[in-house]
Amino acid sequence: MKRTYHYVFATSTHRRIEKFNQLKRKTWSDGSNVLGFFMRDNKGTSTELGSGELRLSSRKKKFVHTEAVGLNDDMRRKGHGIHLYFALIRAAKLIGARRVFSSRRLNKYSGNMWCNKLREVFDVVGPKKRKPCPCHCRGCCNGWGRYYIDLTKLNLKDIPV
Repeated sequence: MKRTYHYVFATSTHRRIEKFNQLKRKTWSDGSNVLGFFMRDNKGTSTELGSGELRLSSRKKKFVHTEAVGLNDDMRRKGHGIHLYFALIRAAKLIGARRVFSSRRLNKYSGNMWCNKLREVFDVVGPKKRKPCPCHCRGCCNGWGRYYIDLTKLNLKDIPV
């Protein structure tokens, strides 16, 4: 069975996002800049796999970061997660972003994705080594740092589908 993936990158009012200027600042009340991720089978039916967000980091530098990336519970551990990140990176490149950063809060799934799996395909720049602090607060004890992919060095055809 051949699987083809497709996505829809839209605002909370279901308008497609095609330019960087259309990205909105994320507030807690609205779910703007959402990418819906789907799989189409041989019969032409689409199945929802998950979703993710591209949030605006810097409008001037054209930086975005991924947030709230996740697959539906019944679609986990089937190899769809890497394709969800490919779709997010492709959408960021299409709208004209220069860098895609990882989320500020990486868990064991997304941290492993940025640290290991995406490095096999892209040139992922990892976090700088930090000095351990004596406070042992939650922010300092986070094992994962911030990662990013420089999109200016990529062509659209280099991003897998």
